[in-house]
Amino acid sequence: MIDALLHKEHTSYREIGHRAVSYTLERAGMPHTGDEDRFLVAQIERLTPFPDVPAALARLKTRYKIVVLSNGDPDMLDAARPFHKIPFDAVISVAVAGSFKPHVATYTKAAEIVGVRMDEVLFVANHAFDCIGAKAAGMRTAFIDRRRRPFGGTPHQPDIVAPGPDTALTIRNTLRGGRASGIGTALGVSTGQLIWAVATSVGLVAVLLASEPVFRAVRLAGAAYLIWLGLQSLRAAVTARRPAPAGETVRERLSSRAAFGQGIVNNLGNPKMAVFFASVLPQFTHRAVDAVSGTVLIGLGVKVAADAR
Repeated sequence: MIDALLHKEHTSYREIGHRAVSYTLERAGMPHTGDEDRFLVAQIERLTPFPDVPAALARLKTRYKIVVLSNGDPDMLDAARPFHKIPFDAVISVAVAGSFKPHVATYTKAAEIVGVRMDEVLFVANHAFDCIGAKAAGMRTAFIDRRRRPFGGTPHQPDIVAPGPDTALTIRNTLRGGRASGIGTALGVSTGQLIWAVATSVGLVAVLLASEPVFRAVRLAGAAYLIWLGLQSLRAAVTARRPAPAGETVRERLSSRAAFGQGIVNNLGNPKMAVFFASVLPQFTHRAVDAVSGTVLIGLGVKVAADAR
């Protein structure tokens, strides 16, 4: 990787892996052979997806191109196909760029190969360095936080984090109130997203993003609301362990109406939704306006032509 930073000849990922494994085992005082080093590195090619990934990618593939951009060597990526079994539209090795991620050349080269602009790409990863590199290069990013690791204070924050606060609240309310509460929360979240979309269309989100104090205030309010909900859950857990006094009834489960309200507030308290809609919605809004205005103009043209006869 240092060779790439110095603009020297690209060193293969496999070779870097052999060196890294050998160094780590030597430092740990563990005897090993070159064949053992190579065997360990080759296991990367046999990795299988998380259980939820194939179905999710299949759904995305019905509307979008799904592409891999990997630090792995081309032969390693080919060897991995029988194990992940996912029909990607393209599998790109950074070797074509002569650098490793997060070098900007890797992201720009991938966009060039696929034939799209940088801002038309949603780059998805479950490690921060890759999301940061892609976002800094000009792509949209989604951080899959499977391991609950901090993202850090970088200015290149992801556009989407999953699972995020909305997912956490939906799970919490489903466990607390059952299916109806879970559906109510999801509907509340969707309503919050609709409000963000309308706010983006009329320009209110632009005001929010332009004012750092307002953006910070919304973020702190959202965090405070999550903390309040968390304290409620802890209080309910403690109360549930105590026997109810004679004559008192057990507290009712969370209603779907209350869950709906929580979903709305929770979503509106997440200012990253403003960033997401401001980034994504305008391109679709412009297309919708063009489509409507085009249809209206054609209709007017036909009417004028008819009236002229």
